[in-house]
Amino acid sequence: MMPAEEISEETIAFIEVINIVVQHVAEIRSLLDYFKYVTAEKQSKCVRLANTALDSLNELRETLAEAKKQRELELEMMRGKLVTEMVDVTYDFHDDVIRNPASRGEIEQMMKDYNIVEYNIPPKGGDPDMDIVYKLTGLPEDVARAKLALREKCDAMSAESKRKKQRGQQIDKYWTAVDPNKWRKTRYIYEFEAKDIDGNMIKFEKYRGYPLLIVNVASRCGGTDRNYKQLTALYEKYADKGLKILAFPCNQFHNQEPYIERDIKEFASTRYGVNFDMYSKIHVLGPEIHPLYNWLVNTTHGTLGDIIKWNFTKFIVDKKGRAVQRYGPNVDPEKIEPDIPKYL
Repeated sequence: MMPAEEISEETIAFIEVINIVVQHVAEIRSLLDYFKYVTAEKQSKCVRLANTALDSLNELRETLAEAKKQRELELEMMRGKLVTEMVDVTYDFHDDVIRNPASRGEIEQMMKDYNIVEYNIPPKGGDPDMDIVYKLTGLPEDVARAKLALREKCDAMSAESKRKKQRGQQIDKYWTAVDPNKWRKTRYIYEFEAKDIDGNMIKFEKYRGYPLLIVNVASRCGGTDRNYKQLTALYEKYADKGLKILAFPCNQFHNQEPYIERDIKEFASTRYGVNFDMYSKIHVLGPEIHPLYNWLVNTTHGTLGDIIKWNFTKFIVDKKGRAVQRYGPNVDPEKIEPDIPKYL
């Protein structure tokens, strides 16, 4: 060991520096140990927070799944209620609307447009009050709109059906108001007379003993071509057996017979080869109704009232001169042919 007097000042200074460094190293080591502790604590806290968030997320998922199931259950319950109400609507109108094929088809198409309907008809022999069923599916608001549309449609159709019946009754009452009983007292057609297409007055006594098919015709009607062709064919087939066809032009339906008699005769004979009896233009309804047609409509019955509704309404008068059958404008001559032989 060096004597104290031999230790230099430089050495003493170096030793002091070393001591200071050792002291700072210890402090740094202590700081590092503290940093490691704090970091571990924060990491643990972050893990705990992440686990808590994950648990909350799982609880939220379960809550949403339960809510979805509850919503689906509510929707099913609402759908079931609406189906019951929809069937009740069809019950309300099955007489006025559902029994009408045209109305029924229109309603079916309207429901199909909503794309939420199954249309079912039970097999033959089923309950007549259950002949139409609407099964609605989809969101409640869509089903509700379809239900409202069906009710409004049925209301409108039912109201229109009632209006037509009332209108037919009113018109029938008006047109026959001239003297509805005058020609009801006439039993046979032989009491009448009318001008033929050339203007000659013809007494119907000439038709005694012959079955007659009487029809009001028009040259510009949608059914002109079809009816003239079929009437001509019918006459050619049964003329030898005594059938007489009497055609009366009439311009009371949308002015569909505007021509004079000469032009009507040329049109019918040139285009269709008509050779049955053609008569001059007459009125088949209204205050100026021809007596023959006043008798015809008062001794037969039509749909929605007894008046003539359109061109090509047909009547059969038997060999005894009695009006025995009536056919609407939509019944073509070929469809009434099966009834002709029994009157020959």
